[in-house]
Amino acid sequence: MEGKQTEIWSRIGSNLRNCRQDQGLTQEELGNRLGVTRNYICSLEKGKCNPTVEKIWKISKILDVSMETILRETEDAVED
Repeated sequence: MEGKQTEIWSRIGSNLRNCRQDQGLTQEELGNRLGVTRNYICSLEKGKCNPTVEKIWKISKILDVSMETILRETEDAVED
């Protein structure tokens, strides 16, 4: 089960990174808007920490994407 959870958080992190980059934001800029450090954003994108639903919701609002886009399971998570 732990391996599956790691895979899930890694996928979410990858989706988050793609969305952030599509918005032209650095990790530091996203962190500032979210009220967290760049290191926290880096850890999220690497799948090394588990954000709360509230954090995912706030990130989705900052990046102007749906929570579904961040949580999506497929590789094509970022919509054109």
